[in-house]
Amino acid sequence: MKMQSGDVYTRNAVQADLKAIYELGFFSEKMKAIPVNNSDGTVTLKIMLEENAPVTDFTIEGNTVVSTDEVLSYLMPMKGKPQNIAEINEAIAKIQECYSSKGYILARIDSVSDDPDGTVNISIKEGLIDKIMIAGNEKTKDYVIERNILTEPGMVYNENLLKEDIVRLYASQAFKDVTREITPCPDIPDAYDITINVQEQRTASVSIGGGLDSVTGVFGSVGIADNNFRGRGRRVSLNGLVGP
Repeated sequence: MKMQSGDVYTRNAVQADLKAIYELGFFSEKMKAIPVNNSDGTVTLKIMLEENAPVTDFTIEGNTVVSTDEVLSYLMPMKGKPQNIAEINEAIAKIQECYSSKGYILARIDSVSDDPDGTVNISIKEGLIDKIMIAGNEKTKDYVIERNILTEPGMVYNENLLKEDIVRLYASQAFKDVTREITPCPDIPDAYDITINVQEQRTASVSIGGGLDSVTGVFGSVGIADNNFRGRGRRVSLNGLVGP
């Protein structure tokens, strides 16, 4: 409280102090300030508060890629203390940051609820993949792209793993650009569809050369190479030499 003994009593100052107390997070909205007039002309200010019930335990639901113990490590410091909304929100942010740091960028805290006995229930949606689709390829066969993508439907989406998939597609030398698009699944709540967009590049090349040999005379050479032969991701190289 900013208001101290000897200060002039004002309604605005009291409301500001009540707001600051509430923002501590330990108390319910049922708080009030009662001014009592004293015989000497001063005012005694009584602050009536209702402390939140203490946290007795936590339950975690929906986590598969991050252990329950790791999730609880952000929550257990609150056990036995009056429930503090600000501290719970801070713990939730840390849990989501934990998921994000591991590549699970679609994970989120779905709900937080209280039981009468003081148990706080945390429900997590981790971001399951429903479908993986491929777009943009005209020459390259779908299976050539799919064999480089280790991310699969049914997995929890991981940005780090998908980046490795994209690197493998670049390494095939069949594409000049590869991107991913994430969209919510229209049929399954809290699931996502992943589209791999590829932009193919020219993979075939022809080289022509020639020269003059003092023994054999004039000669010519032709070379044909393709890093994505017939769209199957195979590297083929043919070279020929023509001379007398």
